[in-house]
Amino acid sequence: MKYKFKNVHKTLFIKERYQILSERNDNSLNNFSLNNWRSTMSIISEKTFEEMLKLNNYNKKIFSNTVNYDYTEEQIRLYSEYAENSEWYKFAEGSFEIFRKHPQRINFKKDFSRILEPFIINLLKLINNYLENKEYEWVDKNGNIFSSLVFYLEDLIYPWIVKPLVLEINSLREKGLLEGESEQQRYKYFITLFDKEENILNFYNKYPVLLRQISESCLRFYTYFIEILSNLENDFSVLEEELGLRGKLNDIKFGKGDTHSQGKTVLILFFDDAKIVYKPKNLIINNSLNTIAEYIRKVDEKIRIRIPRTIAYSDHSYEEFIDYLPLEQKKKLPEYYYNFGVLLAFIYSFNGCDIHFENLISYGDMPVIIDFETMLQQPLFDDKTGQSLLDTLFHRVTRTLLLPTEGVKREDGLDVELSALTGSFKKDAFNGQVLINLNTDKVKFDIGKIDFEGGKNLPIRDGDIEFDKYIKDCKKGFRDFYLIFEELNKTEEFKMLLKANLYGLKTRVLFRDTNSYASVLSFLYHPDFYEEMLDREKALENLWSNKFSNQGIVASECEQMRLLDIPIFYTDTNINEIYDDFGNHFISLHQFSGYEEYTC
Repeated sequence: MKYKFKNVHKTLFIKERYQILSERNDNSLNNFSLNNWRSTMSIISEKTFEEMLKLNNYNKKIFSNTVNYDYTEEQIRLYSEYAENSEWYKFAEGSFEIFRKHPQRINFKKDFSRILEPFIINLLKLINNYLENKEYEWVDKNGNIFSSLVFYLEDLIYPWIVKPLVLEINSLREKGLLEGESEQQRYKYFITLFDKEENILNFYNKYPVLLRQISESCLRFYTYFIEILSNLENDFSVLEEELGLRGKLNDIKFGKGDTHSQGKTVLILFFDDAKIVYKPKNLIINNSLNTIAEYIRKVDEKIRIRIPRTIAYSDHSYEEFIDYLPLEQKKKLPEYYYNFGVLLAFIYSFNGCDIHFENLISYGDMPVIIDFETMLQQPLFDDKTGQSLLDTLFHRVTRTLLLPTEGVKREDGLDVELSALTGSFKKDAFNGQVLINLNTDKVKFDIGKIDFEGGKNLPIRDGDIEFDKYIKDCKKGFRDFYLIFEELNKTEEFKMLLKANLYGLKTRVLFRDTNSYASVLSFLYHPDFYEEMLDREKALENLWSNKFSNQGIVASECEQMRLLDIPIFYTDTNINEIYDDFGNHFISLHQFSGYEEYTC
C-alpha cells in the first residue's frame, strides 16, 4: 500500500514553484496575487522587493503566479507531482509503510513525541541497514548509539511539533471529543489517539509543511551520520596515533546547539577509554594559533595558553575533549584570573570575538577556549559611505565577549550576562513561552520565568566569586602578554611566524547575532506556518529589510533558514571575499582580509 498524503502542493518553496511555472508559456501577470503578496505581512519597500526579484533572477509575471494562494487545478497537479517525486516524500511514504507493517513503541522522553514514531523507526532502519553492510570493527552496535540518536532527534524536532499538538488537544477539548472524566484522563486519551496510524496521517495532512520539514531533517541527519562514520573509518589510524584513541565507539552525544550547513552539529564521540569532539568544519586555525601561543610561551613561561589538540581536515576536525575541572581551593583563583588576562590579551590581539560563556571551559587554573572559528575578524565596511560599521565597538576589548557587558536586554525581559568571565546560573532570568497545565487537556503556552542555566566556564563550582578581588590579576596577565607581543612584533622571526601560520585560514564571519536568527526560526514553528509554505516564505522574505551592500548575503540567509539552519558564512584570511556552504561567493564587507592586518 502506497500512501497518498494530502495538500502536498502547498509544501513547495517559491523557487521550486517558479522552476515549474517558468517551463510553461502561459504566465501572464497575476495582479491580484502579486498585490496580495506585497500587502500582506510585508515590511520591505518596493525598491527592495525589486532588488530581491532581480538578484534571484525572478521574472515578475512568473513570480506573481508562484505566490498565488488560489491554486488552479493545473498548479495543484504540477506541484503535487513535483512533491511526490521528491526524496522527502518517498521517505515519508516509506516511514508510514514500515509503521503500518511493524508498529513499534519508542521510549521517548515526552508524550507528544509519539507522533514522530514512523519517521524515527524508518531512520533507525536505514542506519541499521547501512551498518550491517559495513565492517566497522570500531563500532559497538550494542552500545548507546541508537538510544542517543533517538533522544537527539526528539530534542531537535520536539519544538516543531509541540505547538500544533497543543492547538489540537485544545481544539478537541473545546469540541467535546476527548474521552475521560478528568483533565488528566482526557490528556491520556489524546496521547493514545496517536497509536492509530490514521490519526497520525490526518495530523500531517493538516500540516503538510511540517511533514516535509521532519522528513527532510531525518534525511539530512542520515546523510550527516553516514558522513561521520565514513570520516572516522578513514581517520581512525591517525586518531589512534595522535589522540591515543582506543576501543570501540559506544555512544555519541549530539550537540544541543544550533545546526548549520544542512543540519550538521558538533558532537562528542565516546570510546571505551576516551572521548573526543567531532566538529563538521575545518579547524586548522586551532593548530596555527597553538603554534603561535607555544612560541610566545617559550619567551616567557608565565604566558600559558591552552588550545585543545586538534586533528584538522578540509571539512571536519577532531579535538581533544576538555573536561570541566573546577578549582578545589579558592586560593588558586589569582592564578586563574592571571591566566584569564593572558587569554584575553591573546584573543584581543588576534581580533577574536563571540567568545561567550559556552565557548570557554575552566580546567583547573586554566581557562580553555573550545571554539576559535571567530578569530582574525575585521569590522564590517560599508563601501557606500567609506565608513567601518561599528568600528568603535570593534576595537574595544569587550568585543571578545570574554568580559562582562551590559548583558542582552530585550522586550521579553532577558537580562543575563553572557560573557565567558561570568555567565553563571540565574534563576528566573528571563520571560519566555512555557508550557503550563502539563499532562492535562488544558495544556497551553503562557509567559513564564525561565532559568538561565549558565555554563562550565567558572573556576569554582558554586560560581560564588567576587570578581573585583581579581581585577588586578587579570590586568597583570593582560599587560604581561601584550608587552611581550608588542616586542615580538618588532622581530623578523616572529613576523615570519605570523605570516606562515595566519595565511589561508578559514574563519567564520558574523553578520547578525545568533539570537536574531533563532528568533526568526522560532517564529516559524507556529502552526500557522505548517499549512502553507508561502506563509513561511513571506516571513523569510522580510529578512531583506535589513540591507547589506551585498544583498546576496540575505539571499543566502533565506536559503539556509529554509533548512532551519542558523546561517553561517566564512572567509579565508588570504582573500577579501565571503562565501557560504552552497558555493556562493560574495564581495567582502571588510576593508582588509584577516591576513593583511598582521603582514602589511
